[in-house]
Amino acid sequence: MSTDSANLGVELGTVEGGEEVEIEFPFAADLLQGIYHVGVEVRSDRFGHYWDYQERIVTFTIHEDCAYGGVADLRPACNVLSRKVGSDTRSKR
Repeated sequence: MSTDSANLGVELGTVEGGEEVEIEFPFAADLLQGIYHVGVEVRSDRFGHYWDYQERIVTFTIHEDCAYGGVADLRPACNVLSRKVGSDTRSKR
């Protein structure tokens, strides 16, 4: 996935001299095993001025001991339901 402040609809506003601005990009990282890189882009608008652009500022590895496939942990579950033939009532096993 890739995004930036402009695509997220964030208005940066005006920064005065001597003023500091802190920008956060919180996200859920429900990832499966692999090597991942994080970069940031802060822009005034979708095709406008870049205030900051940092590529691959963080690299991390996810190790796992489960048997999933793919790149995202969708938090799968497995439920077994049973019902008697002709009944509308289900029960969990």
